[in-house]
Amino acid sequence: MATANVIGIGSQVDIDLQNRQELTGDRRMSKLDRATNSLTQHNFDVTEALRRIRLDTHLSSDGMRAALDEVIAMVGVHPIPNTILKLADTASSSSRRER
Repeated sequence: MATANVIGIGSQVDIDLQNRQELTGDRRMSKLDRATNSLTQHNFDVTEALRRIRLDTHLSSDGMRAALDEVIAMVGVHPIPNTILKLADTASSSSRRER
């Protein structure tokens, strides 16, 4: 009888452990679902901002750079400072002249 009780207790422990693992798995899936929804919304926001820039025919070059910097800030990547961009433009145009 002692063996039967131990087997019964062991089976109950296995069932309890399985239930806990299922709950933990459900919680993990809920967190992943929330993260997925958040990333999907963020992707939509970035895409919409880029679409608005594309459709705005009145943007100057500087206005477009500023608008793109705002989108880059949404993504969390630091934009390249304008001074570096101007140096790169100067370098590329001077290398074209040398050819």
